[in-house]
Amino acid sequence: MNTEWTRKKLQKKDKEIIQLQAQHQIEITNIRKSMAIEPPQAAVKPTLPLAHIDKISTLRSFNGFKLVHLDLKGAAPKMAYLLKLLPVFKSWGATGLLVEYEDTFPYDGDLSVLKSHYAYSVQEITEFLNEVKNQDLLMVPLVQTFGHMEFVLKHPKYSHLRHVANMSTAIDPNTEGSLPLVNLIVGQIIKMHKAYIRYLHVGGDEVWSLKECAGCKPPSDVYLKHMLPIIDNVVAKQITPILWDDMMRNWKVDDLKKISSRGVEPMVWGYPRHLDHHFPEGMWDRYSQAFPTIWIASAFKGADTASTNFVPIEDRIENHKSWLKIYSKLSDQTVKVNGIALTGWSRYDHYATLCEVLPASLPSLALCLAVLKEGDLSDQTVRSVSEQLGFKSRIIFNFYDIPRDLQNRDEGKFLGHSVYGIVLVLRRAYNALESVEKRIPAWFNHRQTVTSKISIYQLTISLQRIESATKRLTELTKLVKKKFSIFYNDEMTNEWIWDKIRSKLTRAEEMKKYLKEIQNATHQTEQYALKPRIQGR
Repeated sequence: MNTEWTRKKLQKKDKEIIQLQAQHQIEITNIRKSMAIEPPQAAVKPTLPLAHIDKISTLRSFNGFKLVHLDLKGAAPKMAYLLKLLPVFKSWGATGLLVEYEDTFPYDGDLSVLKSHYAYSVQEITEFLNEVKNQDLLMVPLVQTFGHMEFVLKHPKYSHLRHVANMSTAIDPNTEGSLPLVNLIVGQIIKMHKAYIRYLHVGGDEVWSLKECAGCKPPSDVYLKHMLPIIDNVVAKQITPILWDDMMRNWKVDDLKKISSRGVEPMVWGYPRHLDHHFPEGMWDRYSQAFPTIWIASAFKGADTASTNFVPIEDRIENHKSWLKIYSKLSDQTVKVNGIALTGWSRYDHYATLCEVLPASLPSLALCLAVLKEGDLSDQTVRSVSEQLGFKSRIIFNFYDIPRDLQNRDEGKFLGHSVYGIVLVLRRAYNALESVEKRIPAWFNHRQTVTSKISIYQLTISLQRIESATKRLTELTKLVKKKFSIFYNDEMTNEWIWDKIRSKLTRAEEMKKYLKEIQNATHQTEQYALKPRIQGR
């Protein structure tokens, strides 16, 4: 590939996009002037544009609600563990919860098919809600009502309601029966929580099929047609609806007001390390014109890749700092930020593997809440949090900082330290195997093996690392069964072992076999044969 040509082409494309955005902004300004539309004076205070939030040097501490997101789908911790966590969350600075039950909620009647066999009982949910109330935490249930409805639409009973026939991701807003089903699901959630809640999160994110449906133009009309009756149903019960914002980011203000007029408070989510250019041009201005109150959402875990196990804490901390930059800017505008949800995703969707289990992710949560409290994160705070969690040294921020001779598997004293230790050992084993994966195309590719141009040193190192990783992973299998039983049911534990350990052992064996074949076919001294003639060039 001609990388120089590609680079120049991308630069040209970037310039074209910037020019189009500038022209678009000029057109919007002219339209407003022609219609004599002027924004409220409070919205045009002389402030730094949000496009340049990276230039904000002084960050405000966060003063709104701080909700810890519990993503329970397919990874429901035992209730006894959750109950112990609630006072811990509060002591770290959390003021509420955003609870996503999905298939762990005890649905009944026609909806009983939706609950998994490891779903919580009514008694357990009641006990949980009472403890949430005792801890004076705001309770916000989250129920998906449009996209991410796999846990509903996977069942034959409801498969005819799919937006795309062979996909269970989104419900079809145009099919009779869709809206009554969603309202029934929402109704059961509200009935269980009615005495404890004043907000309900109705999901509404990532409805990808709207962008691919030829008969769904404009997508905003279809979205409103489906969501507004659901929203009205929630509002009728004196509950304020919260809605993920991503489907609305490019909407016109008039369309946004169709949502805001119902009392909806959007939750603007963004999980990258840096948010400087993450959102569409003009989005914050449109939101400030349409919504008097919004929420924002960061991530303390489960936001980097779908199969990771060790939280890259440094990225999560930077994500919260980036949100504080935006929050510090919005504080001078007309829109009120009601709160922030620190999301902690357990799966990317219903079918995905587990990522970054909750017990091992608590150090990240503690530090992220500290960022919101301080407006930054000092070395002193890092040391203080590390000590509170029982670490003998500073919390490990990145997986590549895990010491190769890791010994303290069970370090710490927080509720989950044993799982955290397991994840450290697992990540160390992964590091060893990944280093071998990178060596294979560099030192053991097809040409090198055919011509016997093999580095015995690299071969020896690779086999040693495979052996070390295999030993660690084999030992972990028994340890996981013992330690995870405190926090999770057997099904979830066995799934974690299968996906995280057995799959890696299989790959380790494949690489070992390949390298052993090379070793057996290669003299035990490094070969320096003449470079062969390469045919077919």
